[in-house]
Amino acid sequence: MAKAQNDYMDNFENIIGAGNEVDMMKDYKPLVAYKMENYLNPKQLKAHVLKSEKITKLINHYAQKQNCPPSKIEQQVKVIIDEIGLDRNMAIIRWCGIAITCIGKRICSGIYVNNNSVNELKKSLGRSPVLYLPTHRSYMDFILMSYICFYYDIEIPGIAGGMDFYSMFAMGTMLRKTGAFFMRRSFSDDELYWDVFREYVYALVAVYHIGVEFFIEGTRSRNFKSLVPKIGLLSMALLPYFTGEVSDITIVPVSVSYEKILEEQLFVYELLGVPKPKESTKGFFKALKIIDERFGKMYLDFGKPISIIYQQQRRIVINTFNLLSLYYSSQLYNQSPVNIDELARGITLLKGLFQELGAHVSTNLNAIKPEIIKTVEIHSNIVHFHQANLRFTKVAAEQLAQEIDMAKLKGYALLPQTMAIALPSLSLQLYINPCLFWLARPAYLIMAALQIQQEQQQFQNLQKNSSHSDLLANLSHKTAELDQIFKYEFIIESNREDEEFHRNLHLLKTYDILKITTENGLVTVNMNDCCRVLLSALAPFLCVYYQLVVTINKEFPTGQCTFTNKDILTSIQERIEQLLLENSQRCVHPYCLALDNLNIAIHALIQESYLLKNRENGDLRRSPHKSLSDLEQQLAVYCDLMPFKQYYMSGDQIVIDSKL
Repeated sequence: MAKAQNDYMDNFENIIGAGNEVDMMKDYKPLVAYKMENYLNPKQLKAHVLKSEKITKLINHYAQKQNCPPSKIEQQVKVIIDEIGLDRNMAIIRWCGIAITCIGKRICSGIYVNNNSVNELKKSLGRSPVLYLPTHRSYMDFILMSYICFYYDIEIPGIAGGMDFYSMFAMGTMLRKTGAFFMRRSFSDDELYWDVFREYVYALVAVYHIGVEFFIEGTRSRNFKSLVPKIGLLSMALLPYFTGEVSDITIVPVSVSYEKILEEQLFVYELLGVPKPKESTKGFFKALKIIDERFGKMYLDFGKPISIIYQQQRRIVINTFNLLSLYYSSQLYNQSPVNIDELARGITLLKGLFQELGAHVSTNLNAIKPEIIKTVEIHSNIVHFHQANLRFTKVAAEQLAQEIDMAKLKGYALLPQTMAIALPSLSLQLYINPCLFWLARPAYLIMAALQIQQEQQQFQNLQKNSSHSDLLANLSHKTAELDQIFKYEFIIESNREDEEFHRNLHLLKTYDILKITTENGLVTVNMNDCCRVLLSALAPFLCVYYQLVVTINKEFPTGQCTFTNKDILTSIQERIEQLLLENSQRCVHPYCLALDNLNIAIHALIQESYLLKNRENGDLRRSPHKSLSDLEQQLAVYCDLMPFKQYYMSGDQIVIDSKL
C-alpha cells in the first residue's frame, strides 16, 4: 500500500520549479473541450442567446405579462446578458499568468499537478461539453485552474463567479476578460434574470467550446471539509443533455489541496463570528502583503472524466425481454421459426454473453420458460405465440387510420399500410437498443473480420499472407472506422478502445465466432447464433445510415443545394415507404423511418463535416471537404457483408388480429 501511495505521488510535477516555468508568451493552441465545426467568440455567444427561440418566447411572454412593448423587455434582456457574459482577452490572461508565476515562486514551495491525470483528461477532450467541478477551499482555486489549463495547453474554461467579484473596480473587468461569467447569489425574486441566466448557461454548454467550471459546493469551505453539494447550477448545465441538444456531457472532478491556505486566519475569524470582509479592489491590493509569507505546497489533481451517458448505460439492467428481442430478431432476419425451447436456449446463451461483458442481467435461468411466457404476455402487443412459434402481433392498417391523424405526422405523411409494417419492428427494436452499449463494439469487430476474410479469399491465389500482428492491427483499424461512423449513435466509453478491442477479440474467440491462424494471419468468421445476434443488433442502424446517405446523394447531389433537416426527413421517409411497400429487401429496415434516429444520424454527418450547417438559419449543404459518395460506398460494403436475407416482415407475414 505504501509503495502504491509513493508511486502515485511520483506522478506529480512542480510546474513552477526551476526549468518548468510556463512561457506565457508561447503560441497558445489549446485542446478545446468540445470540438465543433464553427466556433463562436464571446460576443457571438451573447448574440446567439439573444436570438434564441427560448429568449424570443420569453420576451413575448414578459411583454404580455407586464403589458409593455417587447422592445422594452428585449433591452432588459440585453443588459442581463451583458452583466452575465464572459469575455476573453489573451493579453490580460498572459499578464495574469506572469504575475501568478512570480508570486507563486515567492510564496509557494511548489504548485504540483498530477501529470498522468492531465494526460487522461486530454484524451477525453473534444467529444462532448465538459464541466469542471473543483473543490473550493480558497479564492486561489479560481486562479490555479486557469493557470494550469494554460500551462498544459487546455482551453481555459468559462468560470462561474459571484457578483462580489463583478462589483470590484477594475478587477471585475479583468476577471471577465480571463473567462469569468457572473451570477447573482440570489435571484429568486427576479424571474426574468433567472430565465436569461439559465439560457446563457444552456448555450455556454451546448454551443460553446471551452468547457464550464463551477464550484459544486457553492462557496468556500471554511472548515476544510466537503460541503453538501448545491446542484442548481449543475442541473442547469446538464439541461442540454436531458433535452437532447448534446449526446453526452463529461464531468471532471478536480481536487485542489493546500499545505497552508491563504485565507486561513480569515476563516478562523469567520468561524468565530467575525463578518467576512467585503471583496474590493482595495482589499485585494492590501492582501498582497502575503508575498512576505510562505504557504508551502499546492496540489491539483484531475479526477477520472465521467461520461453522464456512460454511467447511466453501465448500470442498466438487462431483462428477459431484452434478450428475447435480440434473439428473435436475429432468427427473424434469417427467416427461421422460433419456439419456446429455442428461445430458452438462445436467452441462456445471451445471458452468459452479457455477463461476460460485465452487464447486469435479471433473467432467472432456473425458471426460464415461465419467464419467457410471462414476458411475452406482458408484451403481447408486439409478439405472441402462434402454433408454438413466436410471431409478431399484427396491427391492422384500417385501425391505425382511425386512431392516428396522419395529417399531423411530423415528417412525411406515411400511409397506414406503412405504419402497420413498421410498428412491430420498431416496437421490438426499443427493447434491443439498451443492449447496444454492450454489443456495438463486438459487432464492429465481427464486421471488420468479415471484411478481412473477404479480402483474404479474393487474394488467396496470390499467396499474400499477413503476420498475426499485422492482422490484429488491421482488425483494430477497421473496427475503429466503424466506431467513428457510429460515435454519435452509440455512447460507449472512450479512451479504452485498445483495451476493449483485446477484450472483445478474446470474447469472440471464446464464443467460437472468430478463429485466427497465428502462423499465416488468416481469419475465419463462424456464423453461429451468437454471431447472428451481434450482427442483427447493428443491422438496423447500418440500414439507417446507408439509406440516409443514399437519399441525400440522390435528392441533394451538389454543394450548391441548400436544404433543411425536415427536407431530408421527408425525403427519406417517402423513399423508405416506397421500398417497404414494394417489399424491397436490400438494406431496408423500418427503423429507417424513425425520426429520432434519423436526426441523430444527420447530427453525426454534421459533426463529421459531411454536411455544413448555417448557424443563423439552420440550412444545410454538402461539404466540399468530405465526400458523401465515398461514405455511401463504404456503408454499402458493410451492408453487403451482413448475412441476412431480410430485415423485416411484410404485412402478409405477420399474423393474428390487432392487440392495440
